[in-house]
Order: sequence, then structure tokens, then C-alpha cells
Amino acid sequence: SQLIRRDREDVAARVREAQMMGTLELMFLSPNRLGILLLGSSLWGHAQEAIALTLYLIVAVILGMNVAGADVPVALASLLLSVFAFNALGMLAASVVIVVKQGNPVSFVLGMASVLAAGVLYPTNVLPGWIQAIGQILPLTHSLELIRRSVLNGEGLGTLWGPFLALLALTVVLLPLGLWACHVAVRIAQTDGSLAEY
Repeated sequence: SQLIRRDREDVAARVREAQMMGTLELMFLSPNRLGILLLGSSLWGHAQEAIALTLYLIVAVILGMNVAGADVPVALASLLLSVFAFNALGMLAASVVIVVKQGNPVSFVLGMASVLAAGVLYPTNVLPGWIQAIGQILPLTHSLELIRRSVLNGEGLGTLWGPFLALLALTVVLLPLGLWACHVAVRIAQTDGSLAEY
């Protein structure tokens, strides 16, 4: 969950950092597409977290975790899909940062909702029904279920098709929404002349 949480925060954090350093306007003047700029800005964070995840797994195996029965292709596909879903949420957060020129309120709200409703600290089935419903619209809920069950239980898509399709659907909805929100935010900031402000 740390890797996925970092993905959500990385895009917005890079935008806020560029605002503070005065390089955001220059970044958006480059000939690259906005989506490539935003997703590319988080690549180093992805690399760092992938290394950390690999080290965690190595230590877990050394300490006795049995991964012999893990469904590695499903786990990797779920992780990759999760990265895209959370980068989409990061773009939504970045769009707010571009307009309001403040910290990252969207990531704070998403982080709190994820901790409470996505099954990070406890199983979602112990929560009241309305909180479980909120958890179903959070990509982290489905991501955690997919990765836990594929790695720890060795389950494949035969039993995990429900959460996999839910995560895929959320990604398909959130990615264009995140890109659209960033385009709108940049247009607003360019129109009112505040793109270079922080």
C-alpha cells in the first residue's frame, strides 16, 4: 500500500514542487503532452518504491514467507493497474494544486478515506455498510485485495476477476478524468495569469 500511496502523492507533489521552484510554467511550455509530463514527473518515485518493494519481499522470504504458490502474473498485473489508477488520482490532486496554489488537500482526503475504508488496517467486512460502499469506489480497496490474495493465497483471475474488473473500471474512468482535470486547471491558471504564481 505504501507504493500505491506514494504514486498518488507523487504527481501532485511534483507539481507543487515545480510551483515553489518557479519551473511549472516552463514545464508546461515544453512540447510534450500534459499527461506525459505529469506521469513522467513521478517516474523516479516509482523506481524508488519498486526497489523498496523488492527489498521488502526479499526480507519477507528470508524471514519465512512462502511465495512458492503466489500467482505472480496476477500480482504484477494488479500492481501495474494500481499504479495507473493512483497516478490518475494524483493528477486530480495536481489539478487542485495548480488552481489553489496550496498543499495537497485531495491527497489528504483520499489518504484518510483509504485508511478508514479500503482495508489497509483491518478487513473491510467489519465496517458498516455505508463505509464499505465508499471503500468500493477507492482503487486501493481492490488493489489490496488482488495483491494480498494473489501473493498470499496464490489465487488467479478465476477467483479474482471481480476485484480485477472493478480496479480496471476505476482506472478506465479515473485516468481520462485526471487528465481532463489537469487540462482544465492549466487552462484556468493560464487564463487568470496565475500559472507562475505559488
